[in-house]
Amino acid sequence: MRVIIRDAILNGRLWDNVTARDLIAHLSLTLTFRDFNHVEKIADRRLPPHEHFNSASGATTPLPIN
Repeated sequence: MRVIIRDAILNGRLWDNVTARDLIAHLSLTLTFRDFNHVEKIADRRLPPHEHFNSASGATTPLPIN
């Protein structure tokens, strides 16, 4: 997985689980973040759940995303 913030590029991996698969189903995704209470950053878009990811895989191996 690649996250781009202005000129910075962050590469990472997602774990092979229900949450990661749900996120993958929404990629490619662009979000605009804003400050929330001077404590954290949030984005306004809500991601709908996908019905086909309804049970945990129990996997503990990272899933490489290219």
